Amino acid sequence: MSELSENKFDFLEQEALVGKYFDHQKNIFVHHIIQGVPRTSRIARIIIEEFEVILEKKGIKFLDGKKNENGRRYKDILDEKNHGTLSDRDWSSVLKFFENESKREVKDPYIEKNIDSLIEAFSLKPHIKPVIIFLKTLSEQYAFKDAIKTILSDNPARFGLFVSKLIPELTIDEKKDILNIFLSSADLVKKGVVFTPNEEDLEEDGEKFPYLNPDLQELIIDPELTVEKIHQFILGKPTDIPELNIEHFPHLDKQVQSILGIVKGAIASGEKGINILLYGPAGSGKTALAAAISQALELEMYTIGEQNPDEEGENEHKNGSGTSKFRIAKLQQAHALLKDNKGAVLFFDEIEDTLNKGTDSSKKPDVFSKILLNRLLETNPIVTIWAGNDLDKFHESVLQRFSYSLPVTYPPTLMRERIWETQVTKNNIEISPADRLQLARDFVAPPRIIGKALQNARLTGNTDVKSIIDFIEQSSLITYGSEDALRLGSGLSRYFSRDLLPEKLKNDIDSWIEGAGKKSPVSIYIDAVRGAGVNALAEDIAERLIMHPNIIDALDLSTDSMMISAIGKIKMVFNGAARGNQLLIIQNIEAFNENPEKPQEKWRNDLIGQFARSLSEHDLPIVVSSMKEGVTLPPTLSPLFTIKGKMGALNEGQLKCASQIYFGFEWPAAKDENMGIVPADFSLVRKITEKLPTKPTSEDIVAMVISQARARSEEIKGKKIGFG
Repeated sequence: MSELSENKFDFLEQEALVGKYFDHQKNIFVHHIIQGVPRTSRIARIIIEEFEVILEKKGIKFLDGKKNENGRRYKDILDEKNHGTLSDRDWSSVLKFFENESKREVKDPYIEKNIDSLIEAFSLKPHIKPVIIFLKTLSEQYAFKDAIKTILSDNPARFGLFVSKLIPELTIDEKKDILNIFLSSADLVKKGVVFTPNEEDLEEDGEKFPYLNPDLQELIIDPELTVEKIHQFILGKPTDIPELNIEHFPHLDKQVQSILGIVKGAIASGEKGINILLYGPAGSGKTALAAAISQALELEMYTIGEQNPDEEGENEHKNGSGTSKFRIAKLQQAHALLKDNKGAVLFFDEIEDTLNKGTDSSKKPDVFSKILLNRLLETNPIVTIWAGNDLDKFHESVLQRFSYSLPVTYPPTLMRERIWETQVTKNNIEISPADRLQLARDFVAPPRIIGKALQNARLTGNTDVKSIIDFIEQSSLITYGSEDALRLGSGLSRYFSRDLLPEKLKNDIDSWIEGAGKKSPVSIYIDAVRGAGVNALAEDIAERLIMHPNIIDALDLSTDSMMISAIGKIKMVFNGAARGNQLLIIQNIEAFNENPEKPQEKWRNDLIGQFARSLSEHDLPIVVSSMKEGVTLPPTLSPLFTIKGKMGALNEGQLKCASQIYFGFEWPAAKDENMGIVPADFSLVRKITEKLPTKPTSEDIVAMVISQARARSEEIKGKKIGFG
C-alpha cells in the first residue's frame, strides 16, 4: 500500500494524510482568492469571518479589532451593516499566512494519481484536474465551502466564472472551457462526473452549486484506485449467461427479431441514441429477455443503476430528488467508459423511478433528471435496453425517444413450462411432465420465484407438488401482498383432453396447428352447448400456439358505454389482441343480434359490419363461438371462418373416455342413453367428490353426473337469455 504498510493501523495514517492534503489545497485556493483583494472588500470580511478562529489556532495574532466574550476580535464588526474593515497589519498577517501555507510542501498520499486515473477513465481534458481537486476540497473543508457560498451569494450562475478565475496558469481557451464546464451539455455533467442542481428541483437543504458525484468522491480517496477498478466499480461484471434464451420467448419472436436487427445494425454502424424499451408488469421476464437478446448477439450486458435501498435516504438528502440523479449518472458514467466498445450493451431497470409525469402525484417532480434522460436517449454511444413497469409514469417526451418499444406480458403457458423444466433440472428435483405443465398453467410465477420455490423444496426435502405450491404462494404473499396473486383465475384443467372433442373439429385444428400454426391467421367458429368445453378448447389452442388467451363476451361489446361506443370496443379488443400476441376468444356472438333470444331474426348491421372488417384484417388466429341453439351467422360474416365445428353432448365413446380421465373407471354400458352430458358435468362432480369425507362408489358418481346433466339442462330451459 505504502511505506506505512507495516503499521496495522496504517489506514488511519492514510486518512490523516488525506486530511492534511485537502487542508493544504484549501490554503492554496484561499491564497489564490485573496491575492490582490483589498482589506476593505466584502471578500476580505468573509475570509476573516470564516477563518478567524482557525487562524488564531494556527498562531496568527490579530492585534486590532473588537474582542468579544468568545475572544473573537473581528466577528462583531465585519458585517454588511457597519462595513467594518481589517487593519492593515492584521490583513497583512492573513495574506502572509496563506502565502506561506500555499508554498509549504505537503505529502500527497495518492489523491492526484487517483484523479489522473479518473481523467483517463472518463477521457477528460487535463486542465479538468484542478477543477476536480477544487470540488473535492469543497466537500472536505466545510469552512471553505461556507466561505465560497457566501462569496458567491449562493448564486450558482457565478460558479463557473469563479472557478475559471480561481485556477491559475490556464490558457484563454481553457478558461473559456471551465467557464461553461458546469452546463448540462458539458463533458463533466454528461459523463456523470459532476452534478449541477437545478433551481426547480432543489430542496431547502439541497446543494446549490455543482458538486462532484459522491461515488467518485469515495473513489478519489481509495488508496488502491486504478483505471480498471473504476471500470469495475461503475460497470460491475457482465450479466451471467442467462438461463433463458430467445427461444424461450417464441410469443415475441417477430418483435425480438426486429430488436436484434436494430441492435446489430446500430453496433456495426456506430449509430448513437439507440434505446430499446421493454415494459410490462413485474416478473414478466423483461430482464431475462434483455439478457437473452444480448446473448443472441454475443454481447456482454452490464446492468447499470440498480438502486441501493441503504443509500436512498442519503441520496434524497444530497440532491433533493431521490436516487434518480444518481442512477442516471451511473448510466452516464457507463456510457463514457464503454463509448468505444462494440461488444457491449447496457441494461437499465425501473426507468420510471427516474422521472414522472406531471399528473403523477406519487413522486416528487424531477425535472432535471428528465432533461438529462432526454439528452442521454438522443446521444448515448452504447445501445441501452431499458425496462419499466408503468407507462403512465413516463413523460411523452421520453417515450418518443425510444427506438423500439415492446410490451412484455407474462409468458404463455408453454414458455412457463420450459422455465419450470429448466429450474427443475437445476435443482435436481423429479416432477412429472404432467405436473410441470399444470404448475405452468396454474401460476404466472416469474423465473426467480419458480427457482426459489424449487430451491426451498430441495432444501427442505419436501418436493411434492403441494409443497412447491405452498412455497410459490408464500413468495406471492410477501412479494405481491396476496397468496393468489400469481394464481390464474382460469386456465386449462389437468383433466382436459382433446379426445373429448368432435373428431372432425379435432382433426381440422390439429392439421392447421401442426402445419402453419399461428403464422396462418385461421378464424374458427364453434357452435356449442353450454359446458361442452369451447373455452377450454380455445385455451388449448392458445397454449399450443404459445399465445395468451383473451376471452371476451360479445355481450360486453354490444353496448355503448360513457367512454366508448360498441364499435370502438370491437376495434379496441382486436387491436389489443394484435399488440399483445393474444388469441382472441369471442363467446356468445349472438349478442350482436337485436333479439339474442331468437338470433336468427335480425343481426345488427353496424356491429356485424365492424366485426367482419376487424376479423378480415386480423393477422392472428381467432376463436368465435355461440352457445345458443339455432344461430345462423349472417352472410357477411360466415365466409370469414376457415374452420367450423359443433360441440355438443358427449357420445358413448367420449363418455367412457371422460369417465376414465376424471374418475379412473369406465362408464357403464347400461348408461349409454344420450343424457346430454358434457365435460363440465364431469368437472363439477369431480370437484364435489374431492370434498366428500368418504370416496363415493362408481355407481354413485355415475348417478351424480347424470343428475348434474339434468339439472343443467333444466336450468338452460328456464333461462330467458341462453348465454353460458
